[in-house]
Amino acid sequence: MTVSIEPVFPRSYWVEGTRIPTIKGISKYGAAFEFRTTYVRDTAWCVLTQEVALILGELLWDKNVVEVFAGTGHVAHHLRRVAGKDRKTYRAYDNFTFSTRYRYPNSVSKKNAFRAPIKDADVVLMTWPEYNKNHAERVVKKMEVDQILVFNGEPRGGCTGNDAFYDLLEKDFVPMEGLNDRLDDAHYQFPGIHDWWSVHLKVN
Repeated sequence: MTVSIEPVFPRSYWVEGTRIPTIKGISKYGAAFEFRTTYVRDTAWCVLTQEVALILGELLWDKNVVEVFAGTGHVAHHLRRVAGKDRKTYRAYDNFTFSTRYRYPNSVSKKNAFRAPIKDADVVLMTWPEYNKNHAERVVKKMEVDQILVFNGEPRGGCTGNDAFYDLLEKDFVPMEGLNDRLDDAHYQFPGIHDWWSVHLKVN
C-alpha cells in the first residue's frame, strides 16, 4: 500500500490558489473540481486547514475522542498530532466501503461506525456522513448528554446526512457559537461546496 502524507496547510494557501494546480484549457473552477475529485479519493472529503486543526486541538486536548467515517485517516492523523493524542485517546473507525488509494498507517481501525464505542467518548467527530442515509442520525442517537459532536458537512438540504439527523441537531444539541465562529473564519471550502465545521453540545 502506497502512503502519501498530505500536509495541513494554512487557509491562505488554499484561498490564494497555491494548493490547487492550474490545468491548461480548463477554468479555475473546473481545475478546482478536478483537484477535489482526487483529493476526496486520496485525502479527505473536507479541507483541514492549520487554523482549524489548532482550534480543534485546543478542544480535544484533554478529552477522549471517537471519530467515525474516518476514511483515509487524514483528519485523525493530524488532529492526534496537534492535540497530543494516541490511538487510545483518539480512536478512529471506518469500514472502508469506498476505495481510497492512500491510507495513513495505523490511523484508522476497520470497523463499522455503528459499533464504535460512542458512549466512551467525550467528543464524537464526524465528517461528511453519507447523503440521504441514516448513518449520521444513528451515530448521534447513541450519544449521551454532555457529549460533544464535532461535525463537518453541508447544512440541511446539502449533500450530507438526512433530515432526521438535522432534526436531532436542532432538538437535542446546542451549538457552541463562539467556537463555531472561529472555525468559520478558519475553514476553506472548495468552490461550489458548502461544508462547515461546527461543534454541538448534547443537552437532551
